[in-house]
Amino acid sequence: MTDIPRCQSCGLPLRPGHQGTQKDGSLTREYCSVCVKLGDFLEPALTLAEMVKRTAPQMEATYRLTPPQALKTAKEVLRRLKRWAPPA
Repeated sequence: MTDIPRCQSCGLPLRPGHQGTQKDGSLTREYCSVCVKLGDFLEPALTLAEMVKRTAPQMEATYRLTPPQALKTAKEVLRRLKRWAPPA
């Protein structure tokens, strides 16, 4: 994956118009509008395993990976994102 700003929940590129919002309504630089609105996750109970299942098909199509490769890549990428990373 390229080194561009990505949502720290789903990994989508943070392009203008696709950023989530903070509690005060300002744009966040960490999360997309699919994941966060007004500082809260839209699906707070979503698990890492569920997010992997959602993102793997996109990785298959975008990066031309086989389904097993896409699942492995999704797990590796998502685990490094702020929402899913183990506490420091």
